[in-house]
Amino acid sequence: MSLDATGVKNESDVRGRQLPEPGTYHGIVQHVDDSQDQHDAIIVELEVLAGDTDGQRGRTLRHMMFLNDEGQYTDRHLRFALAVGLIRPGEAKEPDWKEAEGRQLVFAVEKRAGKKKDGTAAEFTNVANYGLDLWGVNNPEVADVPKDQKALAIMQGGAPAGAAGAQAGAAPAAADDPYANI
Repeated sequence: MSLDATGVKNESDVRGRQLPEPGTYHGIVQHVDDSQDQHDAIIVELEVLAGDTDGQRGRTLRHMMFLNDEGQYTDRHLRFALAVGLIRPGEAKEPDWKEAEGRQLVFAVEKRAGKKKDGTAAEFTNVANYGLDLWGVNNPEVADVPKDQKALAIMQGGAPAGAAGAQAGAAPAAADDPYANI
């Protein structure tokens, strides 16, 4: 195992994981942990590709979507699954959370005051609106959010953008599926 310091001049260049500042971002799902080994949650790593706050590209945010007290999914899970195209409106199914890796979405980030487990005051960086501010890249609500056009072209396979939440490799919407009646 080796370390890679080819992109740094000295130790001051190594800053660890930098969280995005508050803003609204076009991003990509870098990793999904659905093991629930350490938490009763689906944990996703979101990386900023573009957005309305300068200098945030490449920053990452860990979004934890906890199960409710009965061990069931919540609105956070549903909103995320819809935003990345794991499920479509009108469907009911168990999503394969790992399929979200590499998919794109838009998310808003906020900082909020809170307390650590030991009771001391702290500031937390989260997906805004209690983890609900997540949208498909083509959702009209986020049309004005700056997006990485190269990443969008890759997601769409070079084709024009489709429906909200549409992703490369995702099943076409029933109305768009020429084989739906077969």
